[in-house]
Amino acid sequence: MDGARWRLGIEMTFVLSAAFILKEWFFPFIIWFWFQTTDLASTLLEWTAIMCGVVSWFIYLGLGSSAKYGYKLRLRDSFFVFLTFHLPLWIGFISYGDQPIPILHLFANGWYRLTTEWLHLFFSTPLIDHPTIPWLLSFSLFIVGHLIQITEKRMPKISKEKRKSLDENE
Repeated sequence: MDGARWRLGIEMTFVLSAAFILKEWFFPFIIWFWFQTTDLASTLLEWTAIMCGVVSWFIYLGLGSSAKYGYKLRLRDSFFVFLTFHLPLWIGFISYGDQPIPILHLFANGWYRLTTEWLHLFFSTPLIDHPTIPWLLSFSLFIVGHLIQITEKRMPKISKEKRKSLDENE
């Protein structure tokens, strides 16, 4: 793998791991620590699931855009990085004998909850429970993000005379 693919893989690992850690451990701990009432805590956990789910979808859009416009990767190379990162998560759902592989199963379940748990609050269909749904959603968002260019608005340069007059008016 060349440098751009490695950098995208590192970015994908860092961003999604941070979102996973925040959603699975940090936010529940803070809610448990600050809010002792179970009704309030459960409501806050539902809102956390919704917010983290929506943010994870925006993360995948941003990663797709970053792959194309930030790292200048073609769709084929971007798909390779996506598959390389997400293959261990897919393996986490596969059972080894009677038991799943423990550490992979932990991260696979966390990633599954990160991307699709909030949908359970709105839709009660068994289709959402299928293991391929988070794959299809995240890959679709990654591809759509590959088509979106995120740019910053450039501010026009202000001449020294105009800047001086603006500073004097304040």
